[in-house]
Amino acid sequence: IKKIARRCSSANGRVYKMKTLDDNDSRKLFFEVFSKGKYSVADATELKASALLEKCGGLPLALESKAKFLKSEEDLTKSKCEDACRKLCAPEGCDDTLGRMHGVLASSYESLCSLVLQQCLLYFCMFPRGHRVRRNPLIRRWLAEGLVHVQPGDAVSTTPQDIAIENLETLIDRSIIQSMEVSTCGNVKRCQPPGMMLEYIVRKSMSQNFITLLCGESETAEEWDYVRRLSLHDYCAAKLPKGLSRLRTLAVFPAGDAAKNEPTLDFAKYDLLRV
Repeated sequence: IKKIARRCSSANGRVYKMKTLDDNDSRKLFFEVFSKGKYSVADATELKASALLEKCGGLPLALESKAKFLKSEEDLTKSKCEDACRKLCAPEGCDDTLGRMHGVLASSYESLCSLVLQQCLLYFCMFPRGHRVRRNPLIRRWLAEGLVHVQPGDAVSTTPQDIAIENLETLIDRSIIQSMEVSTCGNVKRCQPPGMMLEYIVRKSMSQNFITLLCGESETAEEWDYVRRLSLHDYCAAKLPKGLSRLRTLAVFPAGDAAKNEPTLDFAKYDLLRV
């Protein structure tokens, strides 16, 4: 998308980067569609909609879709907001209101021209919501995982690192991944997926057994023998099983007080662990 814009601009032209809505404008749009004056913007916290709005990431289509889905509700509760978040990213049971949003997410994922690109996108599930992923460590992770490699027909001088950098640039160029910090020379330093895209790829990743996530006090997975990549988000009191025979990748993002209740990890039992 950005490459097309640059190609269409004049020699000295500058491509304007559309920004997402800030918190105030996000609340304003959501409640204008949801209630048409029934609730004020100031009611957002009382209505337990803050988490729901946060997951939209300032994207107008996501905000509008959620507001229309909840429009028929007399009382906007926290549980109804959570239900809207789940249904917005799940293809099953989508009505016309949510179908458009899910179609955009699915189309963005399916439009990636290779399995390698799709797996590079799914790898962002390793990181918690709001985590600004550093570019160079991410590329090193992709390389260590063996997600990128030189294909037959590539230039002789091409390295796996070149392919990894190109894949990240492709995801950013398509606005599937957002650049959050840029160096003085124009290179992306930190990036992250938009809120609703993260919700979508988490579901996709779990369904494909690409990455297993454990968040907070969530229940442990049942089929541990098939877990290859495991990411612990704010997991203070984790009760990990004794055997993770196929675990290859482990990432731990502790909560603020994790020092008191951090999970016990016996690395000697993880024979295949490499990342």
